[in-house]
Amino acid sequence: MNHYRIRQAVTADLPSIEKLLQHSGLPTVGIALEAAEFLVAETKPNEIIGVLGAQHDTAATLLRSFAVAERWRKQGVGMSLVKAMLERLQAQNRKVLYLLTETAAAYFERLGFQFITRKEIPPSLLVQSGLDQACPCSSQCLQKEL
Repeated sequence: MNHYRIRQAVTADLPSIEKLLQHSGLPTVGIALEAAEFLVAETKPNEIIGVLGAQHDTAATLLRSFAVAERWRKQGVGMSLVKAMLERLQAQNRKVLYLLTETAAAYFERLGFQFITRKEIPPSLLVQSGLDQACPCSSQCLQKEL
């Protein structure tokens, strides 16, 4: 039984989201709930234990800011976030997803994402998210069609 729930992030979650991203070694640049869609996993006492964001342009979506609190890893929290986000994006008729990662390429490859070059990611998504400056050139880039 899950002892957490997945929900849409609200403005009051922003400090907790930023803290979780920082503890996970991820950039907080471009984190704005008005500019991107974020889901959070939270426990009963309103503790944010996971986050996943989606930055949209007209034709594509960039998954971003995927983190799970260390003590909650390998308990299905990340997969719950990813499944909930993919369901939302499919309901919105989103067709192409992109992501950049330093550590989770194998995880997303198991979910059907394929490796691409950074040049294949729409520049508008990278600029809009701020990840054009925040993600190192060594980041692996992946794509999935829904």
